[in-house]
Amino acid sequence: QTDFHQDLSAVEESLREVTNSAPWLLGAPLPEGQEWLGVTFQNQRAAPWSESEFLKFREDMTKTAREAYERMASAAPEQHHGWANPNHAEKEVDLLIRELNLTPGQSVLDFGCGSGRHSICLARRGFHVVGIDSSASAIAAARARAKREGSGARFVAADCLTWRPEKQFDAAICLYDVVGSYPDDDLNQRLLEALIASVRPNGPLALSVMSFDYINQIAKLRCAGRPYAKFAALPASDTMQASGNVFNPRFCLVDTTTRVVYRKEQFTIGHAPTELIVPDRRYGLSEIAKMCKRAGIEVASARFVKAGSFRATENAKPTKEILVVGRKGRLF
Repeated sequence: QTDFHQDLSAVEESLREVTNSAPWLLGAPLPEGQEWLGVTFQNQRAAPWSESEFLKFREDMTKTAREAYERMASAAPEQHHGWANPNHAEKEVDLLIRELNLTPGQSVLDFGCGSGRHSICLARRGFHVVGIDSSASAIAAARARAKREGSGARFVAADCLTWRPEKQFDAAICLYDVVGSYPDDDLNQRLLEALIASVRPNGPLALSVMSFDYINQIAKLRCAGRPYAKFAALPASDTMQASGNVFNPRFCLVDTTTRVVYRKEQFTIGHAPTELIVPDRRYGLSEIAKMCKRAGIEVASARFVKAGSFRATENAKPTKEILVVGRKGRLF
């Protein structure tokens, strides 16, 4: 009993968050005016994961990825990371309008819109835009920005896998790694199919994914299956919260068999502090082109690009992002 009184209003919310994934074993919160002291030992060797623990983790990987992106959005609601520079979005949208041959007045779907930077740029140029994202924090930030700027862009908080529009759009964009945010190939294929279902026949579209070739060249940790055997050696970082640079070679474990990349991400802002092992799927040029074709996309080009430079010339050197431009096949 220290008689040290502080604001405990967030304790109940934090407890609810913690007990979503595990039982709380430490009893009721301390009464007002009391404190606790915890003592931990340094230099303990991390316990290796077992295969059964990894199989359980794999069952929850999609949920874990969703939680990580929601935490990133709530920590940086305007997504002021280097790759999310608003000036980049302006240049990217200008190029996409030219490549997709878009005309003001057309309807455009922004699939996995995040904080809405591309949606608002398109609306500013005279397009009727709807942005969809599963992150409530990102959608709230997008709506707030649209209101500040008097933008006509509309935003919907919904799961891209299951959301369907009332009528199909003239065109669609799906940028910055919405496809690949799931580690599961089937779910990423379903995302592409949901995207194509939302576009009218022959409608143009563009999507970008993270490049496997780039991270595989620079990553410090690799495995060929059994990634859990190296989880203990994978250092943790606050990358998603602080910078969004998910290509830092020190913090990525590349499974060359599944082409899934794992990171230990720590989040301390806006929620109870936590550490998550975040998986994402990364692609090669021919690999994502084949996936698009299976979904019913007639691929015009697939190329390596950089943030703010979705230029139309082919680039043989792997970069962080791959951009695919095409249109919905007439048979789909």
